[in-house]
Amino acid sequence: MPLNTENHASRHPSRLWLKALNYTAAALEDKWAMSEDESERVTMPTPWGTTYTLEQMLEHAIVHILRHRRQIERLIDNPI
Repeated sequence: MPLNTENHASRHPSRLWLKALNYTAAALEDKWAMSEDESERVTMPTPWGTTYTLEQMLEHAIVHILRHRRQIERLIDNPI
């Protein structure tokens, strides 16, 4: 069965990475001008049972990516 190259290209880790970044940027579009006090009032429950503020969730997301940096780099260099 031939590989669907269009589908394969759209699932390449670097494209998925860009898609994730674009999704995040769009989700935060109306939040950039918020004061620290305003962002502290935005809260969200997590699947692991903790309630985070917007600032905490952004920090968690950044650190999570940094923790998995080597795995992400390997996937980009050697797609599945």
